[in-house]
Amino acid sequence: MIRKIGWFALVSTLVLGWMAPTDGQAQPTKKNANKKGTQAKKRRGFKFPPIKVPYVQYEGKAKMAKKVYNFTTLIGKKPFVMFYFLPTHKASLTELKAYAAASKIFGDKIQFFAATKATTVDEAKAAFKKMKELNIRLPILLDEKGLVAYVMLTRRVPAYAMVTKSGRFTLGRAGSLTEKIDAKNTLLGLITRVAAGEEVDFTIAPGYSPNPYNLIGKKAIDFNAPGVFSKKSVRLKHYIKKDKRPTVLAFWSITCPHCQKTMPVLAKFANNNKKRFRLLTMAVIHKPEYKKMAKVYLKKHKLSFAMLNDKKGKTFNDYRIMTVPTVFIIDSNGVIRNAHLGGGEKIDKALLPMLAELEKKPALKKPQARPASRPTK
Repeated sequence: MIRKIGWFALVSTLVLGWMAPTDGQAQPTKKNANKKGTQAKKRRGFKFPPIKVPYVQYEGKAKMAKKVYNFTTLIGKKPFVMFYFLPTHKASLTELKAYAAASKIFGDKIQFFAATKATTVDEAKAAFKKMKELNIRLPILLDEKGLVAYVMLTRRVPAYAMVTKSGRFTLGRAGSLTEKIDAKNTLLGLITRVAAGEEVDFTIAPGYSPNPYNLIGKKAIDFNAPGVFSKKSVRLKHYIKKDKRPTVLAFWSITCPHCQKTMPVLAKFANNNKKRFRLLTMAVIHKPEYKKMAKVYLKKHKLSFAMLNDKKGKTFNDYRIMTVPTVFIIDSNGVIRNAHLGGGEKIDKALLPMLAELEKKPALKKPQARPASRPTK
């Protein structure tokens, strides 16, 4: 995979100065600037740096000729997408073909780049040769020092990144065009919106598919898990049937610093909204020291939420948990209505609109089996 970047200090002076807070406010539009004296909040991402990157491009019979791409000619004028691949990595080559096909659909509305690790001339030649074999005529950014991987926020392949027309980095770490990057969008859908000139919110994609977002609209996978500090087990489908309130199911880890900041906020939010939902949490406590850590942690923060133990990690696997915390909103019929990857001290603000949306709509009913057709006389 992409090598670890060891020249952080050099790149930082170039890139970090262009950063903007990911949870800051976007400039208000005329439509919403004065709505009840508030401004619409958006996650802006960061301004893409005006870098210069060497590249090669297959153009028919011409031999490989190394050139330099100056991103100042593109930033703020046209949206663009970058796709990181390795010519020896089978999965990224499969995705590269789909990426090249997608580039033809959008024409001149959006600029498409391929990118690859090229610390040697041989690596650059291998990438050029592969593009020639596949007859793909996209410019290949040669990542000679890890700069491209750095600004794309990735250390793995395949990986996508996208920049809007205004020059804001808006997406990182997506792994495929069909990946669901949030509850409502696939990567291809988001590219379509950006190509149309839309300034979408900053998003870090899960980077794999299927992921927890693919479970939205489906029946929550049943499980029967014991409590960490109780021998009494909880069967999810029975737990849901007992109460008409939605269930917030949170997967977390006692060793995760991000989770440790999230859970007190989530617990307080649940206690203040008992009429709206119930909180159920699950962790993998497979070592005695983890149980001790959990006990100390809960006592320190005076937390009393239901904590289940997925000792073998089966439920984590069933719910496609690759990052913690991951939170699901399950309605009274046991259908997953939304999901949120990540946490932090603003987890309550992230879940509020999800619960509000759920309350506006009737609970999704279980699919009914068709009645058997009656024989005709």
